[in-house]
Amino acid sequence: MKNYFAAYEGSAEVVKEYLTDVLDFRLVSYFVMRQKLYDDKILKEYRSRYTSLMLDSGAFSAEGQDRPIYIGDYIRYCIKHKDVYDYFVNLDVIPGSHDEGIVTAEESKDNYHQMLAAFKEAGIDRGRLIPVFHQYEKYDYLKEMVDDGIPYIGLSPSNKERDKGKREFLSFCAPICFEPDKKGIPKAKFHAFGLSSFPILKWCKYLFHSADAKTWAQHASNGMIYVPKKSTKACSLPKGEKLAWQDKWDFSNPRLVDIGNHAKRPAWWLKDVPTDEDRKKRHEIVEYIRDLGLHIGHSHVERKHNTSYLGEWEEELTSSAKKELKLGHEKGTTEFMWTEDFDTHKDGTIRWGLTQDIHLRMYVNIVAIRWWHALLDPTTYTGPPEPDKTEEETALQDAFFDKVVERRKKRQKAKSAPKKFTRTR
Repeated sequence: MKNYFAAYEGSAEVVKEYLTDVLDFRLVSYFVMRQKLYDDKILKEYRSRYTSLMLDSGAFSAEGQDRPIYIGDYIRYCIKHKDVYDYFVNLDVIPGSHDEGIVTAEESKDNYHQMLAAFKEAGIDRGRLIPVFHQYEKYDYLKEMVDDGIPYIGLSPSNKERDKGKREFLSFCAPICFEPDKKGIPKAKFHAFGLSSFPILKWCKYLFHSADAKTWAQHASNGMIYVPKKSTKACSLPKGEKLAWQDKWDFSNPRLVDIGNHAKRPAWWLKDVPTDEDRKKRHEIVEYIRDLGLHIGHSHVERKHNTSYLGEWEEELTSSAKKELKLGHEKGTTEFMWTEDFDTHKDGTIRWGLTQDIHLRMYVNIVAIRWWHALLDPTTYTGPPEPDKTEEETALQDAFFDKVVERRKKRQKAKSAPKKFTRTR
């Protein structure tokens, strides 16, 4: 499964070029890019470094800020940059409830046909334009897209729903998207918009060709990184024998680690009296970070005024030396501040590391997410073989298809039943 890293156009690789070493599939928003602030970097200097570049309309951001996007302006921008972007997302209208679903679907459909006509005239292939089916819209709209032979279709679960609601939505989509009686063969390429839940993506890995999310940077801004578990293969090697780092670590189920102690209460690895298991996990995290050629660093959370939104506060990871002195400790001596030996220079100064730098945390998260998505597609994965499915996972997958087939039959039965007419005002 291909993962498009979304958002943070002005605060990721534009600020730190080394992020382009690991960013492969990138999704950017027209809502941001239309300001032309990042064209020189993202569209010119860095374009050759991306495997694929997708343009989203940014309708969600525009709606939240009450700054509308006009279809004519969006079409002109797409055509102007037709040789830069690989895919363009339709200017969709996002429903906030089931009541809005019918209206928004019609508006999105009108925009799609308008963009399709303009793209045809400009010589842009139909398969590069991605319409979006949203949660709360009627499933007939999705069926219409599939039956029309649209090559690439987006599915967008609502941000208002938790994982259970998103699973419900995708359960209804599945029988429409898959070839009849052929499990695991979709009728088109499907893209999951704004979906980062590892359990859901793993659950639907046969449905989605690609997905996008911005949690790689959101978690980094909150002081968190994805850390894999040590591979059992690496643990069984004779002492002194080494594997490449990507073989040494199992990315099938990475865990989020609050590397900057940003949570409201200290996590297990920051306990004053850690257990042996805590110490083992702590050293495993440190070892992974070192294998990436990085350091943890040394910091604490500090509140400061938000420079973007006056009157608000934000939290920032800063040097913890003052806090240590205030607590009566010598600089760099407290265990819970992540002052490992390898994080200290010979002259006694603290190394710059993950706790101080959001971009280093972004880097670590991109690496983990890329490897995790590669595990979902063995044809593009060159690392360790995908772990065998457990009986529980197999049962869950079978239940997924059985459930959607059962619901499809119920809908067909309800459609063929005689309609009841009710008096309306």
